[in-house]
Amino acid sequence: MEPVENFRGTLAQYEILPYALVPYIAMTFPWIEFVGGVCLILGYMPRLCALILGTMSLGFFTVLAVSHIILKSGPASCGCFGAKGIHLSVPQMIVLDFVNAFLGFKLFQLKKHPFALEAFLKK
Repeated sequence: MEPVENFRGTLAQYEILPYALVPYIAMTFPWIEFVGGVCLILGYMPRLCALILGTMSLGFFTVLAVSHIILKSGPASCGCFGAKGIHLSVPQMIVLDFVNAFLGFKLFQLKKHPFALEAFLKK
């Protein structure tokens, strides 16, 4: 299966989001994560990227937690790394998303990122 269709199928299994939104989320979220991650690694607009990625991780954390802890439903895997990628249990993914959200918001709080590309471009 293609990655977008795999992600779309996994999102649909959670049964939390309106199905009409699922294809659009499946097409855009991986690109937002990819571009945001590259920009964060390069240090280009690190605060904005950290805020976006932290918010997305908080959203993933919420979907996983609501789906598996409260509703007791959803897929056995989050589908984060594809069908043949790393296989983490749902509790592991909940912890991973919480840690990612925490780190994203901590990076956002930093006013200066001295080694970021942004710092060199301002000079």
